[in-house]
Amino acid sequence: MAAALIAEVLVRLIALVTNVSFHGRFTWHDASPWDHHLGLWVIVIPVIVSLWPAISTLAGDGALLAMALTSAAGLAAGHLLGGPGLGDRGALAQTAVTRHPGIAILIANAAGGDKRVTAAVIAFMLVGLVVAIPYQVWLSRRMRTA
Repeated sequence: MAAALIAEVLVRLIALVTNVSFHGRFTWHDASPWDHHLGLWVIVIPVIVSLWPAISTLAGDGALLAMALTSAAGLAAGHLLGGPGLGDRGALAQTAVTRHPGIAILIANAAGGDKRVTAAVIAFMLVGLVVAIPYQVWLSRRMRTA
C-alpha cells in the first residue's frame, strides 16, 4: 500500500514538473513533453551527446556503413513485402528500419552490456532514420499523386 502511494506521488510530481517546465502551468494533471515543440530536443539531444564518444568510434571500422546497408535492405524488404497499398508498404518499411531500440537496450543492459552497446543501438536507430528520409520523401510524393 505504501509503495503504491509513493508511486502515485512520484507520478504526480513528474506531471507537475513537466507542466511547469514545458507548458508554463502549475497543475498536477498528466502532461507530456512531446506536446511541446522543444520536447523531443530536450530529451533526445542529451542522450546523443552523452553517447557521442562511443558512437563516433563506430565510424572508423565500417559499422556505420553496415548499419546503413542493413537499414536500406530493411526499407526495401518492407516496401516489397508490404502488399499492394502504398500506405501499408510505407508502414512496413518504416517498421523494418526502426526495429525496437528500447527493447535492444533493455536486453543489453540486463545482460551486463556497457555504454558501447547502448551507443551502437542508438547509432543504428539514427542511421536508419537518416537512410529512411529519402524513402519517406519519395513515398509522400507518390501517395499525393496516387
